[in-house]
Amino acid sequence: MASFGQDTAIRSKIHDDLDLCRLILTAASASSPLEIRESNIPNAGSGLFTSAPIPVGVEIFRSSPIVNVRDPSARHVCDWCYATTPSGIDSLGAMAAEQLGATSIMPPKPTAMLLCSGCKVGRYCSQACQRNAWKTFHKLECKAVLSEAPAMGPTTLAMYRLLLLKKDGRFTERQWKAIMQLESHFEEQNEDLRNDILAKVHGWGRRMGTDVDFMTVWELLCIIFTNSMNIRPAEADVSFGTSLDLVVSMINHDCSPNAHVFFEGSQARVRSLKAIAAGGEITVSYCDPRLDVLLRQEILRQTQFFHCECTTCNSEYNEHLEASGAANEKDAIRRCEAILDQQKTMLQVAGNCTSGFYSVLKGSEAAKTEMVSQFAAAIETMTKSGYSGHAWPAHVEPLPNVRMTLAGMFKAGFSYVPALKYALAGCLMAGRRCGSPFVQDLFELVRILVQTCNEPGDGMPFTVQNFPTKKELQMLTMGYIVILCKAVRLAFGTDCRYTLMVWAWARTFMGAGAGGVPALGQTVFEEQFETVQRKLASWAEVDRLLNLGDRRELVTTVADVIKAFETYTVKPGIVSPAGN
Repeated sequence: MASFGQDTAIRSKIHDDLDLCRLILTAASASSPLEIRESNIPNAGSGLFTSAPIPVGVEIFRSSPIVNVRDPSARHVCDWCYATTPSGIDSLGAMAAEQLGATSIMPPKPTAMLLCSGCKVGRYCSQACQRNAWKTFHKLECKAVLSEAPAMGPTTLAMYRLLLLKKDGRFTERQWKAIMQLESHFEEQNEDLRNDILAKVHGWGRRMGTDVDFMTVWELLCIIFTNSMNIRPAEADVSFGTSLDLVVSMINHDCSPNAHVFFEGSQARVRSLKAIAAGGEITVSYCDPRLDVLLRQEILRQTQFFHCECTTCNSEYNEHLEASGAANEKDAIRRCEAILDQQKTMLQVAGNCTSGFYSVLKGSEAAKTEMVSQFAAAIETMTKSGYSGHAWPAHVEPLPNVRMTLAGMFKAGFSYVPALKYALAGCLMAGRRCGSPFVQDLFELVRILVQTCNEPGDGMPFTVQNFPTKKELQMLTMGYIVILCKAVRLAFGTDCRYTLMVWAWARTFMGAGAGGVPALGQTVFEEQFETVQRKLASWAEVDRLLNLGDRRELVTTVADVIKAFETYTVKPGIVSPAGN
């Protein structure tokens, strides 16, 4: 039997151990030399730095995490390669592999996953993936853990998997030390979290069949809680599971980060959102970057045990203080707490309504319309005086995010006029226009625009006062599609399958104009785009716009999209620039 001692009683700083730093960095395939040094952020410990300048929108590194664990609810995800079914994007921007034509960007996947015959938990897209998973980790946990506890959560299973791999001799002493040297915040776990951890490690000795030190098990779980990240693919704003990656664990938090992490398959990929100077520290956001400072601060305190004092937090907090009109510090704190409570209420209402709406998605149109209308009315009522007695600012979260949720519901109910209005208010008023959340919101807005363009030119919404004509909306939609293509390339790169899928879909809308619609790249297109965008924004009561970019950038993007698919066959979209 393997014996696990508590070898982390005295934890040195990782950046002080150069050999350990080199070992950790061997896991990354980097475009520029990386270093682990003392962080520039006060009290942040070690940090990840680049030795060379990194431009905006490039891959910094990619790595294969030491453990990936699928969430049990992600039943459409393979436990080995993390491919999903179905894949692809159809002509309206929905995911469907068959719409990409004969030469598919992503390999076809089965409509149903293969289930492990032993534990009935492991799910695989192919026999090859099932064999690879069995050899690598599943044979260790199938009978010992999952057969007995099939509903085990991904964080707890990650702990068991690491311990089982250690017991099986899969880690060297130095590799295990690297894992156990990660920050655990062991002493800072509150009582509720400690009780949760105790519940998760219940029965570990019997399942492991070994004399693992209990405190090591406890601390390992704390390490996973502190350093794990969600397995979040480029194409979805949902988590497929939990991952622990040593190199990513070296990256510290910033509320306005210069990089972000996403998954393609089982690999973690880190890309730059801003230019990073040589010697600069790489940062990511530990929580949803769309969240307002009050929600971010609470999440970071509860999950990461620190108070963020970055410039973004200070700026947003000062905005709340100025808007509150507080007479003194005590009053300011009280008013900010009231704003935070209102933010939580908005999100709770949005979550409840979303669950209720999609539970009746296949029900009557009247039931869906009634539910989403009640949701919209509730949110609008809350925002009338919920911000220190004033109307909620359109740019302050979670209002933009909630309005994007409303847009999706109205779209699902084929009510494109309110869907478009809420999508414009949600996407254009959001504070951050980079990274995965912005791409997903923009793609939703563009899909609603495309579907709106399908409506007859003499019907709704084109008969609404001050609404663009159908030709104008088609032209604007083309411009937004180009902006989407630029945004998805910046966030994910042209070697990302999701980028290629979005580009394949967008390609069907690109080409010479016809029927009064100017072609992309013409001066008249740029001029009319700005005019029509302001017209649509005025109709939606939105005072922020998207930037099309200069003509060279516009033409280059279109050319790159078309060139990328010279070897691909793509079915034409339902709406095209040359349409009616």
